[in-house]
Amino acid sequence: MDELQRQLAAFSKAYGEKGKAITERIQQLMDAGMTVTKAVQQVFQEYDVADWLDANVSQAIVSTAQDALGAELAGALSSAELLKALSTPWDGSGMTLSQKLHGAESDMRQAIVETVKRQIRRNNTVQKTAQALYDGYGYGHVTGTQELPRYLDELTRWTRRSQENLTPEELKVIQKTIRKVKAQADGLVDDRVTYNHFKTALNELMDKVEYGTEKAAQKALKTAVEEKSRYVAERLARTEAARARYDAFIARHGEDESVAAYQWKLGSRHPAEDICDMYANADLYGLGKGVFPKDAAPVNPAHPHCLCHYAPVYRSELEGKKRSDDVETNGNAWLKKQSLHIRQAILGVKGEQEWKAGRVGWMDKAQNLSDMFGKAESRLYRMLERRKKNIDDLSDFKVLIKMKSVKAICKKYNLKTHGISYKIQLDKGSIKGGYYGSADPKNIGRIDLFPSAF
Repeated sequence: MDELQRQLAAFSKAYGEKGKAITERIQQLMDAGMTVTKAVQQVFQEYDVADWLDANVSQAIVSTAQDALGAELAGALSSAELLKALSTPWDGSGMTLSQKLHGAESDMRQAIVETVKRQIRRNNTVQKTAQALYDGYGYGHVTGTQELPRYLDELTRWTRRSQENLTPEELKVIQKTIRKVKAQADGLVDDRVTYNHFKTALNELMDKVEYGTEKAAQKALKTAVEEKSRYVAERLARTEAARARYDAFIARHGEDESVAAYQWKLGSRHPAEDICDMYANADLYGLGKGVFPKDAAPVNPAHPHCLCHYAPVYRSELEGKKRSDDVETNGNAWLKKQSLHIRQAILGVKGEQEWKAGRVGWMDKAQNLSDMFGKAESRLYRMLERRKKNIDDLSDFKVLIKMKSVKAICKKYNLKTHGISYKIQLDKGSIKGGYYGSADPKNIGRIDLFPSAF
């Protein structure tokens, strides 16, 4: 299990514990008469769901990035610096991490409200049907027998619509009770004995319907919180942490001249075929299965939930291999060897037909195909470059730089620094040996006077 998987497992476990408490509290408020919308809103505030989501997604992002950066680079950057850089927009939505977190929290609430409301509407319908059935046949006489099959059919339909929120045993009991009422209704006459048996069956049915609707509503809430809402939260954590790993990977290997290419590796949990299978298994550039030149690699992740990753390919591994940029032809050669199922998974049903007929190229129809085959810039690149530049600029200074020296210079030149954070870039080596600079502004290489400059 790699670091990303460990972080996601921890996230899922934490959400499971949080979700149980949330479910119980929402149910408690609804039992007290509060609407599902108000109950969900109140509980999300009580349990600080927005802050919890922020903290746990951020933890997954930072820890995954630190692991991918390697000990040397990760040790030189604070968690806050990493998170700030990795919170900037990276996908087509143009949204920052903060905006995505806000949207996810809203989607989580909405998933719960809509799921529970849907089941409540079903319950209200079936309860009215059951009551109408009892009102028509439960007062010592038989009336409108032609309506009875319709009522029973409606109850049966409710069991089918609600089966996701009922256990197999609960479903079986209710359906058995409906069949019992129907069987007795078929032989119903205006006779006291047969009528009493029928009324007993009706009473039993009313009890079962009441019990079933209550259980269905409770199960709907549990499913909404622990599955549907969880899906939204885990999708965000998974996708953002995977992208953070990619940013860290190319920040670490992008300028390493010994690394000539990247190899796409399928995630250990890859449940269905998609474009990732082509990235991992096709020889698109003549350098080997799944190998992309550094200046022609698709971005990662390829789609939401994607857990695929890159591995470095060193120059020595490519000796004797010649790069081919005819990606269309190379892709065609691989696709022609695949089953119809895999081709359709990658190109779509209609896309596969058009590709097979020669009317379009595979890159025109491939679903989730990266819109950029080229050298990507990591969101960490500028921060690392700035850090490197500052270390180089200050490397020959002979006077120990101290914060009071910086403050003195600012005061001398009437620079207003109130409310501004500033720091002098140091690395572990320079701290050990004594980092030197000059208090003379003419000799100072660079000091940034704003937060998280490095």
